[in-house]
Amino acid sequence: MHFKVGEIYEFGLLKRHLLKMQYKPVQSKIEPGMFDFNGDVLDIYASTERFIYRLHFNEEQLELIEIKDATSFANKGTADKVMIRPATQYLQDVSDIEPILAQMHAEMELRVKEFEAAKMFVEAERIKKRVSYDIRMIRETGFVNGIENYSLYFDHRLPGEAPNTIFDYFPDDMLLIVDESHMTTPQLRAMPQADRSRKTNLIKY
Repeated sequence: MHFKVGEIYEFGLLKRHLLKMQYKPVQSKIEPGMFDFNGDVLDIYASTERFIYRLHFNEEQLELIEIKDATSFANKGTADKVMIRPATQYLQDVSDIEPILAQMHAEMELRVKEFEAAKMFVEAERIKKRVSYDIRMIRETGFVNGIENYSLYFDHRLPGEAPNTIFDYFPDDMLLIVDESHMTTPQLRAMPQADRSRKTNLIKY
């Protein structure tokens, strides 16, 4: 999101844009990834910097950008323009999201039927409520807490197909030297098994 002194900004659109970038309104005190409207003044605590940008408006025209230290609130000068990055890197392009959401909804319906057939009605209602909420949030904002649980759909992977790892970025002729291999190599087997066990418990309970 770009701000430039002298430009016109509509407050309603500004707020919606910040929310889409996963910035949250201030509750008690301002923290990273938050913003606060106070009359014609907008404070933004950038998620990637230790600064608070205080934007002064004259009605809808941006007149001044102050830079404040996030801890002491001391003045660190002014700027003619500033770029605000998203509060989280987990943002999804929602321009072609409907087929993905349709897949998520189809699997949800399948799981609900499985739970109901097993007389697990609480679990059926819980997964239906959770996934329906997640679908709505992804459609509206492009993000939801726990979006990594749906990476299968966003990555267009087949069921059971492994997600990308760091090894996908290495060349084929790479030399890998494993230090403390008697500890490291067993972990290559133990870690995914432990992760699967943890996820199985999360799903079950």
